[in-house]
Amino acid sequence: MVSPELLRRYPFFAGLNHEQLRVLAMTANAMDVKAGHRFFVEGDPVDAFYFVIEGDVGIIFKVPASGVKQSIAGQLTGELELAEVIISHVGPGEQFGWSALTGDGVATAGAVAQTDCKVVAFDLEQMRSKLDADPVLASVILQQVLRTVRQRLTDLRVECLSAR
Repeated sequence: MVSPELLRRYPFFAGLNHEQLRVLAMTANAMDVKAGHRFFVEGDPVDAFYFVIEGDVGIIFKVPASGVKQSIAGQLTGELELAEVIISHVGPGEQFGWSALTGDGVATAGAVAQTDCKVVAFDLEQMRSKLDADPVLASVILQQVLRTVRQRLTDLRVECLSAR
């Protein structure tokens, strides 16, 4: 468990009362990870929702490697040589692993610590249970997650344009 006061410091949790912060804090644990730590890769089941306290986490997509001759057969079978591209950086006060809150809980991208980090990991099952029990809590958290999704789509668009 983390302190509700830790969560209160961040705008992401604005709009939640003390009891709602306490309930969320009970589902969470603080983690210290080293640079290079892989939280998950695209397609993995995700069992936690993360919030960055310190450090930088890169959100990563796998794309066909440039400068490598790819065969048509490889394209058809999905056996392409891939490279990882950081499409977004997540820093203090921001969250990642939002796909954990969707029905299937499958990662839509990867996440790797770019620096040593301190993150709060919210247990997926416990958090979903708390969100189901309190529609106001669910509304506040999901509105914040939607803001993040919007920003990630913008980051992806910028990354695509810069690759041209």
